[in-house]
Amino acid sequence: MPITFEHVSYNYNPADAKKRGASIPQALDDVSLTIPDGQFLAIIGHTGSGKSTLVQHMNGLLQPTSGRVLVDGLDLAEKANRRAVRRYVGLTFQYPEYQLFANTVAEDVAFGPRNLGVDEDEVQRRVRSALDHLGLSYGEVGQQSPFELSGGQQRRVAIAGALAMHPKVLVLDEPMAGLDPQGRIEIMQHVHELHDELGLTIVMVTHSMEDVAENAQSVLVLNRGRVFMHGTPAEVFSHAAELHDINLGVPRATKFADELRGRGFPLPPDIITLEQLADAIASRIGPRTKEQYLALMQAGEADGGERRG
Repeated sequence: MPITFEHVSYNYNPADAKKRGASIPQALDDVSLTIPDGQFLAIIGHTGSGKSTLVQHMNGLLQPTSGRVLVDGLDLAEKANRRAVRRYVGLTFQYPEYQLFANTVAEDVAFGPRNLGVDEDEVQRRVRSALDHLGLSYGEVGQQSPFELSGGQQRRVAIAGALAMHPKVLVLDEPMAGLDPQGRIEIMQHVHELHDELGLTIVMVTHSMEDVAENAQSVLVLNRGRVFMHGTPAEVFSHAAELHDINLGVPRATKFADELRGRGFPLPPDIITLEQLADAIASRIGPRTKEQYLALMQAGEADGGERRG
C-alpha cells in the first residue's frame, strides 16, 4: 500500500492569517515523495519542521491546502476514500497512552476492530494476537486496568490497539518519547519485528539517530516544511555538515568513525552503527574480536551518558 505525496502544502489557519493581514505559515511546503509498500521510513527534523503535520496527512486526518495525497492510488481528498484508508493506515500520536480509556487492556485493544463491526470471535483473536506481537501476555495483562501498567507497557497497549485494526501501514509519531532506556529498547524491538515478521510498512517519526541507523531503510529529513534530504541512512548521514546546519546530528558511531579518520585511521565511509564500527576496527587491528570491541564501545557509551546526565 504505497503512499504518495504530490506537491503537498499545508497551512494552519490560513483564513485567520489572511484576515489579520499576516503572512500564512507553511507547515508543509511543496512536499513530493512516495513511500513504497513494505518500507521502514524514518522521519527526522528539528521541532516545528513539519514531521507530525506530514504523518497526519497519511490517513486523511489533515487535508492538504494544495496538492494531493494518494494511498494505494486512492485520493484522500474524497471522504469515502479517507474512511476506507483509515482501516489500513494506523496512526499513533506522541504519548499514545494518553488515549487509553477502557477499564481493561483487552477492552481498549478491542475498541477499534469492534467499532468496525468485526465479529466478536475475530475481535478476541485480534486482541490476543496484537498483545502478543507487542510482547504482552493476554493472560497476565488482558484484564488489568491499562493505568496500572508501566509507561512502556501502556505505550505498547496503545500500539496494540492500532495493530488490532490489521493495518498495512503503521505510522508512529515519536513512539519512544519519554520512556526509560529499557522501555525504548523494548518498543523498538517490537516495531522492528512488526516490519520484519508481518511485513508492515513502518513510518516512524523520531529524534534518535541511533534508532534511524539501526532500523530504517529510508530517511526523510524535513526542514521548515520542505524535503531537505531523502535517502538511505548511510546516504543521509554522510552529509553531517549539512545536517548540523539545520540542528540535526548523526549517530554516535558515525561521529566516532569521523574522529578516527581525522587521526589517520582508515575506515570505510558509510559507518552508521556501533556494530559496523566494531567490525571495521576488528578487521584492521585485532586481536580482539568484533564482539569485544562492540562491548567496549557500548560500555563507554553508557559511561559517557551517565557523566553527561
